[in-house]
Amino acid sequence: MDNPSGDILTEKEYTRHTMRSAAFCSIHSFARAMAIPLRTIASTTFRWGCVWAVIGLLVGVAMMLGRVPPIAEPGMPRNFGFYAFWIPACLGVASVFGVLLGLIYACLMAAIDLWWPRGEAKPSAMAMYGQQLLCGAIAGGLIGWPLMNDWNAMWVAGIGMASALVAWYLDRPKPRALELEPGETESK
Repeated sequence: MDNPSGDILTEKEYTRHTMRSAAFCSIHSFARAMAIPLRTIASTTFRWGCVWAVIGLLVGVAMMLGRVPPIAEPGMPRNFGFYAFWIPACLGVASVFGVLLGLIYACLMAAIDLWWPRGEAKPSAMAMYGQQLLCGAIAGGLIGWPLMNDWNAMWVAGIGMASALVAWYLDRPKPRALELEPGETESK
């Protein structure tokens, strides 16, 4: 048993040498393998946070224009300025919800992809959409259950599943992109 320097190694030294080099290689390959899921997790979390922020902004504007009173009291002011606090309130709540939902969803998807790569699954509707819908429902449930502590948390799980469905729809391959060869652009 030789090593690169030309010295003859005992079996114990050879085993230690190969184990050390295998551990060194696995640490570096693990770091390289984790770089892509971490980027995916960050971008998914950012996108979901932005989309939910826009939803919160629209809900806040609708609540302001609808003059939804913050506290049920008679004699509330009639100007829109009093009701304008709904905009930042809904924007903030929806943004935090979207970031949490996106982070949990992206982490679950990355864990499933590491545990069960998509190439190993049979090409079926459940393999294509089931993982995403399940991760969305779990993410919504993990947010809703601690907040509500009852079966109303299933509504939040449904919102998570609907968010995953919308994310899949927006990320699906476009028909024109499927016709192109790898590296080819639409302009000729």
